[in-house]
Amino acid sequence: MQAKFTSLLVILSAAFLVAGAPEPAKGVNCSAVKCVQPECAAGETAVTASGTCCPKCEPCGIVNCPFEAVCLAGETSVVAPGTCCPTCQPCGIVACPLVACAVSETAVVAPGTCCPKCEPCGIVECPDIACELGESAILPGNCCPTCKLSSA
Repeated sequence: MQAKFTSLLVILSAAFLVAGAPEPAKGVNCSAVKCVQPECAAGETAVTASGTCCPKCEPCGIVNCPFEAVCLAGETSVVAPGTCCPTCQPCGIVACPLVACAVSETAVVAPGTCCPKCEPCGIVECPDIACELGESAILPGNCCPTCKLSSA
């Protein structure tokens, strides 16, 4: 009778773990448990909670990101689909929207970003330019001058 009870307990414990329920005891090893990776909706991510073997979807509002992404030049902070925490991604893979700035604005790529956004000319620092012989500095609808061949 004792052997049948022990076997039944082992079978029930295994079924309990495969279902993704909390571990019934500290000594249970999750390496024998096969979990289905959940497909989380936007604004959620898969999290394996303490005391469980399998992940489940949790809203991003309750997820603690381990660090703030501080990106290098040529990278930007991106929250990938199905995740809640930002990671640094190279600018080459970021699809930037086209920007059409007003006459009193110019497109600026801020440090730590990849995509330009329109900024008022009053806050844009223009670099010093030195035009070549035969060129002149013009403002072709931009905030900062550019060099263009002078017309004869």
